Amino acid sequence: MVTAGALVKEHCSIESKARMGTIVKVTRIQLHTNSQWESEVKRWTNANPGSARPMTECYVVRPGQVASVRWQDDPTSLTVHIFYDDCVGESFYSYGSNSVEIVK
Repeated sequence: MVTAGALVKEHCSIESKARMGTIVKVTRIQLHTNSQWESEVKRWTNANPGSARPMTECYVVRPGQVASVRWQDDPTSLTVHIFYDDCVGESFYSYGSNSVEIVK
């Protein structure tokens, strides 16, 4: 679950260099009442049958949260990540770092 204070781990090609951080702010994504996100997600999943591609690769804006992360190795560094509700604690988009996942 995406909540302020949750610990996150950065995805990194060299596992030992992955950073740890803390979510410091969470904002719910506000979708317009006429949003067509459900039909767009259905179209995307039909084009990618068998769930060969995870939902973290679906580029449809849909319900989720935007989270700000402060990193333990550099407290002045703040990055932004989008966690869609159907991505099970893994960020879809990350601005300022690699994608992250919530540490359970």
